[in-house]
Amino acid sequence: MKPVVSVVAALIYNDKNELFIAQRNEHMTFPLMWEFPGGKVEEGEAHHVALARELQEELAIDTVVNKERVAKTQCELPKVMLELHFYIVQTFSGEPTLHEHTDAKWVAVSDLDESMFAPADQEVVRQLKREVK
Repeated sequence: MKPVVSVVAALIYNDKNELFIAQRNEHMTFPLMWEFPGGKVEEGEAHHVALARELQEELAIDTVVNKERVAKTQCELPKVMLELHFYIVQTFSGEPTLHEHTDAKWVAVSDLDESMFAPADQEVVRQLKREVK
C-alpha cells in the first residue's frame, strides 16, 4: 500500500469572483500544468494553518482560510497517493508574487479548462463549473 500524502489547496477568489490559478514550473510533477496553489501538510499541522503557510511561502500573501473544506480529491502517483483538501480563501493581503510557479492568472470559473490542470485538480474544476451553470 502506498503512503498517503496530505496536501491542501486554495480556491482564492478576487472581488470579481475570479479564481487565482498558478502554472507549475518545468521541474515539478505535471510540469507546466495549472493548479490551485497550496502544498503538503506537515505532521501535526492543521489544514488551514498549512494552507496559510504554503500561500505565504509560494505567493508571499497573508490569508484568512475558511476552515471548512469544500472538496477532497485523490491522485495516485508512482510512489504515493495524494489526498488533496480544497479550502476557500476570500481574504488575503499582499500582491501574489511567484516563488515556485512559472505563471499565474485570475480566471472566471466558466473559463476554466480542466484539461490544462494537474490531475488532482481536474475533478474540482468540473465541480466548480457544474455549480456555475
